[in-house]
Amino acid sequence: VNIEIDEGIRVAQQLISPDVLDLIPISDVVSLGEVAVPADFVGKSLKDLDLRNRMKVAIVAIRRFSVGLDEGGNTVSKERVVFPNADEVLEELDVLIIVGMNESIDLFKDL
Repeated sequence: VNIEIDEGIRVAQQLISPDVLDLIPISDVVSLGEVAVPADFVGKSLKDLDLRNRMKVAIVAIRRFSVGLDEGGNTVSKERVVFPNADEVLEELDVLIIVGMNESIDLFKDL
């Protein structure tokens, strides 16, 4: 285990692809990633996007953020995790948790 090298790789990936919030290797060829939803995907369902067939990545969860007001009228950010079905429609502030082959994730993050 070499924490400095692993963290250095992580920081470099974030600098190269700011829309990829995190990338965790599962094996040498498969990773789990956190990716900001591409603008072109907003308002579309996962079924319509067909990412599993088109891009060979699976959306395993969505971190969904919303902004509201508390009792004092202060702005509060709320987060919830959604385990989506095919009919889930993506929203502007969503963060997609994806899994796939590293090449597929590289193609996805270039959208």
